[in-house]
This record gives sequence, C-alpha cells and structure tokens, in this order.
Amino acid sequence: MLGVALHPLDAKVDRWLSGVAIGGDLKREWSALQQYGQFSCILIVSALVWLLDERRRARLFDYWLSLGLLLLACQGLKMLIGRPRPKYGDPDTFLGPLGLYPVVNKAGEKVLTHAWEASSPAGSQLWSMPSSHSAFAVAMSLFLVLVYPRLVWMVVPLALLVMAGRLVFDAHWLTDTLVGACLAGAVCHPIISGRWISRRVAKGELGAG
Repeated sequence: MLGVALHPLDAKVDRWLSGVAIGGDLKREWSALQQYGQFSCILIVSALVWLLDERRRARLFDYWLSLGLLLLACQGLKMLIGRPRPKYGDPDTFLGPLGLYPVVNKAGEKVLTHAWEASSPAGSQLWSMPSSHSAFAVAMSLFLVLVYPRLVWMVVPLALLVMAGRLVFDAHWLTDTLVGACLAGAVCHPIISGRWISRRVAKGELGAG
C-alpha cells in the first residue's frame, strides 16, 4: 500500500537526484556502506556475536532463519513484479510474470526478456522491486536493535544510508527501497523478536554449539 501511494514520487525523486553530483572519498565511502547487511557484513556480525556474546549466541539462529526467508521473498517478488531498473527511465512498468521487456545485454543489444529469466545476464535489470540491499540492511538493523537496543542510534542511520544510496547510485526507485524495508520488517521482525529458534535452544530442545 505504501508503494502504491508513493509511486507518483518515483520519477520526481529520480529526476531530482540525477542532478546531485557525488564524487571522491564521499562516493567511495557511501558505495562501501551499501554492503551493510550483505553477505560479508552478515559473516562479520555473526562471528562477533558468536565469539563475544555466548549468552545471545542462539539469537543468531533466528536471524539466519529470517534472512533465508527474506531472500526467498525478495527474489520471488522481483521475478513476479518485473520492474525495470531506473536507468531505463520507466517507473510505470510492472511486467508481471508473463511480460517481456527490451533489456540491454552486455553486447549493447536489446533483448526481450522475462523477469524470471535468472539465467540471463540481463534478467537482473528487471529486478528493481523490491530492493534487496534495503531489505537486508533493515534486517540487520532489526536484529541488532532487538538484541542490543543501545545500538539503535548507530544501526538505524546505517540502514537509511543504504536505502538512500540505492537512489543516489541509480540502482532503485524510491518505492523499491520502501517495499524492501517493509518486507524485511514483515518477514524478519516476528522471527527475531519472537525468538522462533532461540527459545527452543533455551529450553534445551536444540543445541547452540
């Protein structure tokens, strides 16, 4: 519903940001921060919690489960929705599972492609909604805030920086990032806050290592 309500802003925000010039160290730092919540960052955070906080170690199982489900949800929706990336300047196109779109391949040729053609190098150009980077950044911040509430003032801005960066670096439309964030909340928050697996570990039903 949020995506539908704010959809008219997609093109306006994209046009406004196209005039924002970011370079030098700021661009490099912001580009690096786009990986917050992604695989290497997940490994680092998981290793730190596992090694330094044995009491909360089992909470990682909730986090990992939520990430697996979030990945399936994000990828499934990308293929079902089929929205072209902002570089095509076409914010109003949503192909669905049957639609074809002329994406540009590595040779510079336009090839009619379905959004579900994951084997095609051009298929990912139709995976704009939802933003996976936004979703996984929000998921990491949710986990850290729920397990370590005092980190809220650090990790929430990091998630917002990732979402803003997806717009500035022309990877996603505004509503892509918002839908990704909402999806992370819907999928991950119940699992992590409800401690779906860690409660069982605490009861001795599962081993925590």
